[in-house]
Amino acid sequence: MLKRDLKRRLEGLLVTALLLAFAGCVSSEVVHLKHPIKGDVVQCGPYTKAGNINAATQAALAELRYCINDFQRQGYERIAPAGLPKTDQSRPIP
Repeated sequence: MLKRDLKRRLEGLLVTALLLAFAGCVSSEVVHLKHPIKGDVVQCGPYTKAGNINAATQAALAELRYCINDFQRQGYERIAPAGLPKTDQSRPIP
């Protein structure tokens, strides 16, 4: 009886651990853009998504890409946030 209880609890813990491994919350990075003429600075992100880690990551990155593309169509250019070299922000979003 004691072994059966222990086995059930371990199975329950294993199922819970697996569910937690495949579910979670993901946030995208923050990207700053500046309009070269107006001087306005805007921010895209962070976008937080919950659910399956892989799907949530893809959804957060898609939203970030959409925001960046939308501002770039309006003439904004990516800039580095204060304290970071420009090369850190110039890498493409996957």
